[in-house]
Amino acid sequence: MSGERHHFIQASLLGAFGSTPPGKRQRDADIALRRKGSTTTESSTPDDVGWIDRLYRLQNPGPGVDPDEVDKLWEPVENGYRAATDHLENRSVNAADIDWLIQYICAAGVRGPGFGDAVNRWRAEAGGTPLTGDDIQIARRLSLNTSLAPIKQWRWRIAHSRPADPRFIISDLGWVYIGQQGISGRSLHIPLTARLTALAWIDSANPGKVDHQDMRPGVIRWLNAASWEETPEFVVGHPDDKALLERMTTAADVDKWGALTRGAYYGYEARRPGMFADL
Repeated sequence: MSGERHHFIQASLLGAFGSTPPGKRQRDADIALRRKGSTTTESSTPDDVGWIDRLYRLQNPGPGVDPDEVDKLWEPVENGYRAATDHLENRSVNAADIDWLIQYICAAGVRGPGFGDAVNRWRAEAGGTPLTGDDIQIARRLSLNTSLAPIKQWRWRIAHSRPADPRFIISDLGWVYIGQQGISGRSLHIPLTARLTALAWIDSANPGKVDHQDMRPGVIRWLNAASWEETPEFVVGHPDDKALLERMTTAADVDKWGALTRGAYYGYEARRPGMFADL
């Protein structure tokens, strides 16, 4: 049964960017959190952040309709998170793990608290009337279903952070659009754990292709800065990285120090390929 706290970003996902004490659940991990507009971090746990009271609850469900049916849409993705990310950290290209990743991205795209405003902006541009109340929840469900087919055609790269390199951080949005100077188009950056992220982009020559690459430290810092720049409210990182979170700046500032000039991935320094080039 769904409770009153509706998490718009999975608590155990946030915990994967922190430190989980022995015997504790990942959703009870120690995390460092920096809020937009703040210059300092605060200590917290995933279960205490990233939720809004009854965010997805239907206000006027019809006869026999579960008022928490929208909140329950996220359960298959959340239940499969630990196994799928374990497999991906072990360099899986298994179709089932990529299918989970696709479903996860589709859910992340519609479960944020800003979804209703975004939908109404699109509707206004098309000359439509704004949605309110339960119609916004219905739109979440429809968008979740209609986005599956096109996203399955994207190109996928699973990027790893080596143990001695910087960790990834995550924003309360859970993903961010990124582009790279000199390369057309843009990609999705989807942090999955402190040592794992996914990049996804449209590549008509390689639809559905999957590979794994070890990412260079400067590019990890660049992606972290992009997450900080685009976050609606906060970012989460490891408690040992509090000082780094407090020094977080823009992706453009990181790029000034040559973060992207040596190549995005180990083994490709001379060729200097982009983050979403076909290697």
